[in-house]
Amino acid sequence: MYAELKTAKVTARTLTPTTIFVDTACEKMTFTDITALAYHGEPVFGHPVVRMPYNNQFLDVNPLTRLTSPDWDLWSIGIIALEIIVGTELVLLADTYEDVQQLMYDVRAFIPVPTHQLLTELLFHVRDEQALVNSKSDYFEAMYQFADAINGMEDAKKGNSILKKRVETFYAYANDHAE
Repeated sequence: MYAELKTAKVTARTLTPTTIFVDTACEKMTFTDITALAYHGEPVFGHPVVRMPYNNQFLDVNPLTRLTSPDWDLWSIGIIALEIIVGTELVLLADTYEDVQQLMYDVRAFIPVPTHQLLTELLFHVRDEQALVNSKSDYFEAMYQFADAINGMEDAKKGNSILKKRVETFYAYANDHAE
């Protein structure tokens, strides 16, 4: 079911056990709530009620992740898998990102290493590629602006004695307060 969503470039904002129907033969799955589907790259207009542990979207864990990113779905799938493995009683107690981290630490000795690694990857090591591109772009843009400002200050120092004195004062202050 998730592979079909991924092929269609759709992110489901409400991946929880209550929104997924599994037939009695356990052969097919169906979404029972499609009100919060979002196409990648399209604006998100509807924001479903966010509830930990199935959705950590507004916990400010990955603040650069787009609302349409499939990374949110991978978290939900990881939580559902964790719930199947360790039980609903333990998973529903996780109200924060740190609670989920602690639960993963606590169950490490009781589940196979590959399973723990897969869950860890789904829950904690997923990063929105576009967020990385955007943050690098923002970083480089800031660096260019700093370089322009420094060049402008150097040019200003050459032609204006008042500015030159202010720049020297700034550098002296910055050196004295470097830590």
